[in-house]
Amino acid sequence: MDYGQLPATGPFVITPSTAYLICSTQRSGSTYLCELLASTGVAGNPQEYFEARAETGLPPHPGYFLAGLPRTGAGIRDDLRPTDGPDYSDLRTVDGWAAHLERTFRLGTTGNGVFGAKLMWNQVPDIEVHAAALPEFVGLTGSELLEALFGHPSYVWMRRRDKVRQAISLWRALQTRTWRLEHPRSDAGPPVLRYSYDGIEHLRRRLSADDDARTRTTRASLPSCANACTGGWSTPTIRSCAGRSTRRRAPPSTPSRSGRPTTRRSRSRRAPARPCDGVRKVFWDGGHNRCHRSSVG
Repeated sequence: MDYGQLPATGPFVITPSTAYLICSTQRSGSTYLCELLASTGVAGNPQEYFEARAETGLPPHPGYFLAGLPRTGAGIRDDLRPTDGPDYSDLRTVDGWAAHLERTFRLGTTGNGVFGAKLMWNQVPDIEVHAAALPEFVGLTGSELLEALFGHPSYVWMRRRDKVRQAISLWRALQTRTWRLEHPRSDAGPPVLRYSYDGIEHLRRRLSADDDARTRTTRASLPSCANACTGGWSTPTIRSCAGRSTRRRAPPSTPSRSGRPTTRRSRSRRAPARPCDGVRKVFWDGGHNRCHRSSVG
């Protein structure tokens, strides 16, 4: 089946009341963040639902990430086996992309109506191809398409500051085809890893280019979550942030001299920030083991 030309199955209605997207690049630590958000039970179940390529309906072959790189001798592109995809992103198990959207919103939404998903920058072109097969999304691209698909979602930009380590991690994963320790390779024996400066530098530039492209496209308006020390992402911290993101809270009150509660007002000299369509900013302060959250102006 040509997954780029899936038949439309009628109008699609988005059921979640609140949606957010974790925008990132491979090997940034986003999976750990998604697991912690899912563990709260109130922040959706963010997974990489849109990793399937339009040509195959499966996640990209490791050689996809090496496009434009001369042969390195690592043998990554010589292994022609297709990449296995998890059930939630495998398009071979559904009848068309509309059915995949329905499955995605069903799996990614918690009981309180919050939907979460993880989206890599390189996956946006494939989403555009898939969505073009549905009449309600014809002609939409980029941020306009995401707004239509997810009902004006909030965004979190997850990035890894150390691009060299990120590239090394990706180079290793492309050779071993092991993306997570709990999902080892099916074949026996330790993997044979080959070092390549050119290969790692190619991936470093690719990952940096993806981050730069996202910044230019969004004009730096996405919330930023810089991964400097993933060990600091504690479940209580994530639960606190997720709770604030799924409900509106009244301004805190403090007792006045008369004993009556009064609304606490900001004493900042700066003008108050204007939220951008409810988007919130989350960033990691590794030195103080805290997750900060504020409005984006």
